[in-house]
Amino acid sequence: MTDRISVPEEGHFQIIGTETGKLAVMAEVLAAVEQPDPGTVILDVREWPEFSGAIQAPGAARRGRVPGAVWLYWADTLNGDQTLKTTGELKQLFAAKGITPDKRVIIYCQAGVRAAHTSYVLSELIGYKQVQNYAGSWAEWSQNRELPVDSGQIAVNK
Repeated sequence: MTDRISVPEEGHFQIIGTETGKLAVMAEVLAAVEQPDPGTVILDVREWPEFSGAIQAPGAARRGRVPGAVWLYWADTLNGDQTLKTTGELKQLFAAKGITPDKRVIIYCQAGVRAAHTSYVLSELIGYKQVQNYAGSWAEWSQNRELPVDSGQIAVNK
C-alpha cells in the first residue's frame, strides 16, 4: 500500500477494424422476412407473452413479433440453478425448433440483451457459425410503422 497517487502512462490505441458479421441490422431482418429462405431462422427469445402479443413490453410501440419468427425463450438454455444446460441438451433444444448448425440464425429480443446471451450459447458453446444478434431488436422494429408485424395472439406453443 502507498499513499502516493500513481500517474498512468499515456497509451496509444488504434482500432484496425471491427467485426460486424455477428450483428444483423433492420434491413437484413426485413430481407429475411420478405424473402423467406429455409436456410435462415429468425429467432425470438423474449418471454411468451411478448412473443404471442399478449403484452407490450416497455419501449415497444406495438405488440407482436417479426413475421415468421420462431420462439424459444432464452432462459430455456438454463437449468433450475441458473447454470447452462449441457451441450447435448442445448443442441436438442435448438434442433427441436428447427435451429440447426447449417442455418443462419438471426436472434432478437426486446433490446438485444437476451439475444446476446442466446447468440453466445449458439456460437460459442455449441459451435454454430452463422449467428447474428439483431441488436435493435423489437424496440427498434416495433417503432417503425412501415415494418410488418404479426400481432395476433397465438395459442401457447411451448
